[in-house]
Amino acid sequence: MSFKTNDCQQLSLDDSFMALTERERKALEKSWAKIFADEIFPSIDEERFSVLYCDKASRPNAPVNVIIGALIIKELFDYSDDEIVENLMLDLHLQYALHTTSFAEQPISDKTLSRMELIYTFISKLVVYLTKKQPDMVPEPLKHYADPNDYNRIFYRQRNDDMEAMIQTLLADSDCLLELCKTDFEETTEYQLFVRCLSDQTVVENDKRRLRTREDGTMNSSALNHSGQYPKELPS
Repeated sequence: MSFKTNDCQQLSLDDSFMALTERERKALEKSWAKIFADEIFPSIDEERFSVLYCDKASRPNAPVNVIIGALIIKELFDYSDDEIVENLMLDLHLQYALHTTSFAEQPISDKTLSRMELIYTFISKLVVYLTKKQPDMVPEPLKHYADPNDYNRIFYRQRNDDMEAMIQTLLADSDCLLELCKTDFEETTEYQLFVRCLSDQTVVENDKRRLRTREDGTMNSSALNHSGQYPKELPS
């Protein structure tokens, strides 16, 4: 997936906003969505995330500023991944806030929002296991993953413009765990799930790990979920 900035941010003639009555427009412009659309959304720097995408010509990415903006709104309103995806499809407040009222189809999915949390989850599961079994082998930079409050600190308190750094940290910590465990924990469930997650979500290219793109092959029906299980039903 190649990187492209989101240039579709202005109202068009066929925009759903244009079909609103005067009363509906005034109500929308008095809501929180107006402040978000005018002050927060334009401040999201898409270029900071360009390194996460491949350089070769391919299908462009979903708009990065829409994804980051949706993550911010998700935390502000305590939405689940499914709720933010569904609400963006149906709620004009969210579409107005994220400048997507002109989009024929809203550009995010629950998979887009979940990938970092998924990798974090399986790192944490493995570090918790190692901490219980062999605490002396866990290096100091990885110990925070065993803290029950660490998830909230990472995902709820971190600024959105630190997200690129968070992704790189998760990938670097994943490689550190692989080196740490090597072949000594191959029979351990936590290690097996961790390795499976990395296989589903990442690839190594030029000796550097990165998130998997569509060109690498997307996650299939047997991909892991956050609970560390495989789906009970596979689509035909």
